[in-house]
This record gives sequence, structure tokens and C-alpha cells, in this order.
Amino acid sequence: MVRAVLPALLPLLLLAGCGADFVFFETTHLSGDGTTTLIVRWSDSPVDGAESVRVTLERVEVRGPEGVEVLWEGRQVHDLLTLVNGVTVQVAGGEIPAGRWDGLRFVLASDAVGGAHSVTVAGEDHALSFARPGAWIVDVAHAMDLEEGAVTEVHVDFNVRTSVYEAGATWYLDPSLSALDPTGAGGVSGEVRTTTGFAVPGAVVSAQQGGWEIRSTRAASDGTFRLHPLLPGPYTIVVTAAGLATGVVDDVSVSLGTDSGSHVVTLVPVVDGGVEGVAPTGRPGLRVRVIGVEGLIAVVGVDPVTGVFALPALPPGTYDVQLWDGDAFVGGQSGVPVSSGEVSFVDL
Repeated sequence: MVRAVLPALLPLLLLAGCGADFVFFETTHLSGDGTTTLIVRWSDSPVDGAESVRVTLERVEVRGPEGVEVLWEGRQVHDLLTLVNGVTVQVAGGEIPAGRWDGLRFVLASDAVGGAHSVTVAGEDHALSFARPGAWIVDVAHAMDLEEGAVTEVHVDFNVRTSVYEAGATWYLDPSLSALDPTGAGGVSGEVRTTTGFAVPGAVVSAQQGGWEIRSTRAASDGTFRLHPLLPGPYTIVVTAAGLATGVVDDVSVSLGTDSGSHVVTLVPVVDGGVEGVAPTGRPGLRVRVIGVEGLIAVVGVDPVTGVFALPALPPGTYDVQLWDGDAFVGGQSGVPVSSGEVSFVDL
């Protein structure tokens, strides 16, 4: 059963800020008892080299064993790269029946809607095309037992770093989203500096577990950063920036409801190298992940026509270069050396 949440007889309320336009949130009400309030907010993990990433959202659903509730429907346009360092934007909210729910569905504008999604690089706008048929419908598993009369907030991370990539002069969107209840979360804060004490604005800071990025952000103009929300537990904080060695803070413990100290990550200047190579052709959506001893360093796309890929500048070291098709590991090469000023070649 699909049922829309009925709007109340109150005016639409325009959401403020957070890089969003054409964004309307409906104050909602369902008559009768047995309801609960659910609020959905977006945050972002940034992508290398882009100034903005704009996506258009058309629908948010809550899905469960008893059916589907349409929590919001309309048109929202968000610049995801404004949603960093703890900044979020509300994308849906309203009353739904209390009880068990299994997750959320986000419906983005399809490819048929021209100009609905775009990325800005070096001041130039590029249209984003979906890497896979139907990729504009994104299901996010998130079990929720919602009590009658309660207000529950869910944060959804739209991981742009793993969702947006260039391949063969075309920019692609392959959405990767994950949800977290912020009431059971903490965070990590700190700053990124050079050995001479200067801030490193724009450095990519990520919280990782077992080589998998859980959440990432970019350092602000003063070098500060905040990663939130994160579930309690141990994390490795990995920091990357062009021309600087990768910085790592191991065994950072996140506790419920608090930020884990103020970690100062100092990056040492280096002369970067690089990696380029080829992968199988004719498979849209292939991506290359680069893993260093510190954890995940970068993600890039593969040209589906030529199979060519090129990684961003990498500090000298040894890396594992892995090929992924969505969430499926395809293959890779371990121990790829990168030397200062040189480019290594990898055939995947």
C-alpha cells in the first residue's frame, strides 16, 4: 500500500540556507492516534576537485512491512558540497504510523529531466549522467522502531566522493547513501596544519574502519574539521591534500553524544607521484579505489569506452589499486609503487 502523508492547512515553509533552492517542507498531520514524527536530514562527504555538486530530489518514502508512506514529494535542489563539517539540511518530515519501518527510498530526478544534476569544476558546469539505468531510485536500509508520539531524526550521508566521478570527459552520478540515527552518535573534531603551522583548507578528512570510509569532510578555511554523526567505536582518521603526505590518527575512540577531542593533524610537504591504467571496457559504473597503509585514499571512475582511468596526485608510497562495480569487488593489483614525480601504470 502506498499512502501520501496529508499536508495540514498551514502554508508551505521555505527551508533556509544550506545551499538549497526551490526547497519546500510541508508541515504535516495525520488525524487520529498511533502516529509518530519522522524527520530526514542530508549531510555530505565531499568529492575531490569540485566546487559544487547539485542534485535534484523529487520524492522521499518510508518503507516497511505494512507498506509505503510518502514523506515528501515535490522538487528540491541541493548543492551537496555545502553540507560538510556537521552542516545538514532537512529534506523531509512529517507524521507516519508508529511501528516498524525498514528504510527510506529517495527518488532523484531521472535522466529525462535535463540539467537536474550538475557538477562545477574549475568554474565550469558539467551535467551529471546516471552511471546505471534506474540509479535515480536509491533505497537506504535503516531499521526503525518508531514509538507513538515520538519525534525521530535520521541523518543520511550522501557520499559524493564515492557517488560522483569523471570518466572519458563525461561526469557520472552513481548515488551512494547511508543512514544513521544521530541520537546514538558522537563525532570527531580537529584541525589540519602543515609542519610550519599553516592551515590546510580543503584537505579531505575521513573517518574509516577497516579501509572503508564511514564519513568524510573537507577542512574549513581555518583548517578545522568536524566529522558527525559517527556511531560509537574506534576509527582511523585519514587526511589527504595535494603536495602533502597523508596524515593519520589511529585508534580515535568515539563516544555517545560527544566529539572526540580536538585532533591536530600535521602534514609534511612531499613531491607527489601518480597512477594511471586501464580496466575492462563496456561496463559503465566501474570505479577504482586506492588503498594505502593508512586506508582509503581516493576513488576515481573508469571510462566505459576506453577503460582508461587516472588517479589524482598521490604521495610516494605503496598502494593497493582495486576495481569495483558498485559494491562488488572485481579485481585489483597490490603493492603498486608510487615515486615522487613519476606515474605508475596498472592494467586491471
